Amino acid sequence: MAGLSDLDFGPRLEIQLLVQERFSFLVSFSPTSSEPEFWLVASFGGSALHLNVESIGLILQSCLGGTALNFNVQHLSGCMFWLFVASKNVGFLVYRLRSHVCKLFALFFALWGNGGPNWQWEHILWLKEEEDEWTHVQ
Repeated sequence: MAGLSDLDFGPRLEIQLLVQERFSFLVSFSPTSSEPEFWLVASFGGSALHLNVESIGLILQSCLGGTALNFNVQHLSGCMFWLFVASKNVGFLVYRLRSHVCKLFALFFALWGNGGPNWQWEHILWLKEEEDEWTHVQ
């Protein structure tokens, strides 16, 4: 299994620069900001890294910039986590990226809450689809 020392922090530079130029913020939420934080969902399609709230913060920092701790990552379920970004504008910019895929992980961004995907419902539907693929023998 790969380790966090294998993360490539190069991709963050382009995104962090774009966010700073457009919004004068870091990507991650800052408690001293006058803007309210904005929540997003990060889900992993696969990862060679051990996923927990600490490692997700570093993964986000490597691909988006900002500060790992200020993403305030929380575990939702399985490979799904929610996180704070600096503002609504930053959140929609990250959401429009849709994903970040590299040799260590496949990361996908979704909106949290009203107007976004209902991850619990989507998970239930997926479980049902998986169950329907099985043939029950009596």
